[in-house]
Amino acid sequence: MRWVWVLVALVLLVAMQQAWAARLAIGGAPPDLVLAGVLIWAFWQGPLPGLLAGVASGILLDAAAGAHPGLFALAGGLAGWVSGEVGLRLDLDNGGMRWLAAFLAAVLYGLVVVAGARWLLGLAVDLRAVGRHVLLSAGYDGLLVAVGYWPVARLTHNPLPLGTKPLTLPWGALSRRRRRGRAEAARR
Repeated sequence: MRWVWVLVALVLLVAMQQAWAARLAIGGAPPDLVLAGVLIWAFWQGPLPGLLAGVASGILLDAAAGAHPGLFALAGGLAGWVSGEVGLRLDLDNGGMRWLAAFLAAVLYGLVVVAGARWLLGLAVDLRAVGRHVLLSAGYDGLLVAVGYWPVARLTHNPLPLGTKPLTLPWGALSRRRRRGRAEAARR
C-alpha cells in the first residue's frame, strides 16, 4: 500500500514540475521537484526504495516530457540508489551534510542525463552552458532536499534535525517558564 502512495506522490510531483518549475527558476535553472522527492525518499528509506522511486519517476518524466524513453529513468534510478547508500552511511541530521549529499546526487543525475543526451542519443550539447545549468540546478535541488527532509525526519525519527534548537517565541513554553522563574525570584 505504501508504494501506491509513493506513486501518487510522484505523479503529483511530475505535475508540479511541469506546471511550476519554469516559474521557480533561479539564474535560468529550474528546480527538479521530482528529483528532490526521490532523494528525500531515498535518504529516508534506503538504496533499493530510492532506486525504484528514481526509475518510476524517470518513467513518468519521460512520458510527461515526451523525451527519449529510459534516459530520465536511468538517471533517476542511479541518483536514488546512490542517495540511499549515502543515507545509510552518513549523518543526515546535519543540514550541511544533507545538502552536500543531495547536491552530489543531483550533479550525478544531471551528468547522466547530459552524457546520455550527448553520447547515447547523439544530440549536440554545449557542455559549458549545460555544466553551469547542472550545477545551479543541483544546488537548488540540494537546498530543496535539505529543507524538505526536515519535516520527514521530524515526523519519523529525529525530533530536532539540522542541529537546530526548539523555536522559542515570547509566548512559547520556555518563555513562560522563564517568566515564572523571574516572578518567583522577584517574590523572594
